[in-house]
Amino acid sequence: MARRFFLILLPQLLFFCCKAQDTLFTYFFDEQLKPADSASAAFYAKGVKADSLFSVSYYFTATSQLVGVEEYSDASLTVKEGRSILFHNNGHPRSLQTFKNNVLQGVSIGYDFFSHPIDSMVFDNNRKVSNIHFQYHENGQLKQRREENFLTNSTKEHYPIFLQYPEQ
Repeated sequence: MARRFFLILLPQLLFFCCKAQDTLFTYFFDEQLKPADSASAAFYAKGVKADSLFSVSYYFTATSQLVGVEEYSDASLTVKEGRSILFHNNGHPRSLQTFKNNVLQGVSIGYDFFSHPIDSMVFDNNRKVSNIHFQYHENGQLKQRREENFLTNSTKEHYPIFLQYPEQ
């Protein structure tokens, strides 16, 4: 009986022991997100290394409300690498972006206060490739959806193409 109990608890014990060795980093920032001392900080952040990235959660110092979560390539927080999620004051997502070596890459979504997507963009090496913009009625029903795709000519100039869909 004791042996069976030990075999059941062993994987959980190993999991918690491994997780306990993660290093937690604490950062303090002023209103412009520049490093500050803890006494005058408008924001604080908690970071932990997960796989090869540093995942950092930002909070308002006064309320401890979550502001955002971002991933970086190192603990100095100079190179964004991975997800960046910012939140409205009500806790709903404000934006979701993906970075590769500090450059926007992939899908980027902006949300209104009620979690409706208002912009869905695709980036390729920091250049917007397409955008879908959404407008809503006061009751939350979709009012309009507008697509914007970009063509690039031989001189690398961007030309938008608009497709507009009226309400349904």
